Amino acid sequence: MTTNDLDKKLFWEDNFLSPLSKDELIKTYIRRMYARTNMMFEYANLPETIDKTMLELMLQQKGYLCGFSWKGKPYILFGALAGKPNKYYLPSQMIVTNPFLNINGVIFDIDKNCVWCKNDSSWQGLNDMFLKYATLLSEVDISIKYGAINSRILNIITAKTDRTFKSAKEFLKKVEQGEELGIIMSNPEMDDLKTYPYGGNTNNYLKDLIELRQYLLANWYIDLGINANYNMKRESLSQNEVAVNEDTLTPLIDSMLEEREKFIKQYNEMFGTSIEVRLNSSWWKINEEIELEIKAKETEIEQVKNEESSKNEEKIEEGENSDESKGNE
Repeated sequence: MTTNDLDKKLFWEDNFLSPLSKDELIKTYIRRMYARTNMMFEYANLPETIDKTMLELMLQQKGYLCGFSWKGKPYILFGALAGKPNKYYLPSQMIVTNPFLNINGVIFDIDKNCVWCKNDSSWQGLNDMFLKYATLLSEVDISIKYGAINSRILNIITAKTDRTFKSAKEFLKKVEQGEELGIIMSNPEMDDLKTYPYGGNTNNYLKDLIELRQYLLANWYIDLGINANYNMKRESLSQNEVAVNEDTLTPLIDSMLEEREKFIKQYNEMFGTSIEVRLNSSWWKINEEIELEIKAKETEIEQVKNEESSKNEEKIEEGENSDESKGNE
């Protein structure tokens, strides 16, 4: 199975492979991240026919869904974009097929009898992002695995004769068991025994890989609106460096929330539901913190402006008083 195959299926449809295989590492990273992002939004008043967990999983992975009513019940499920493009070259219809509901290629008109439910403003979803970071992280994990294995080999030992080989093997066995260091039988055997350094730079190699892994994870979280600041400097960070990511945290999340609010509002109006949506968990806290910080900065700026204005007024008054005193003289 290739990474292209992973992009075509829902991640829960695949069979498990060896936990050390690249494909299984990729799928594991994607599954775990979807488990986190499934909690990004909180819904209220969802009908029984719309499961919150599946709604978010499908919406985030596919990028868009079709909201419609079938036999008097509301649904939000997969739908293929189709129909004559409108003035913005966007599709005007959605085609839904669902064997469980006995829906076979039913065509719905967008904004008339169905709602185009988008994950974000470009209806891309999160799968491309997840696949990119998961693929890179799996490569790093495999490199760490082989780096860790190679770190066991400090030297490569060669022996010309069986006797020398057995003597060297016994020597290493005694060292491993913590017994006496061992003795090689005679000088001729020492001449037959050669060692070559092998893993001298493994520690630096592993350190670089660990830093790369942390960098990739941090950027993945930042793309999802969670501040996981990572700096290549191996020293303390200033307050400005710690806050450097905050401006990039919320645009995607704001887009995702805005699109959900839009299609939920339209869906409620079209099908008589009363669904509500809001940010949940860490993402809501981040937005609140950023809003409070913005308000604090605005208040600080206003105070500085007021102080400057007061100083200017005092200078003007001093100037007027000085002119009056000169006139009296």
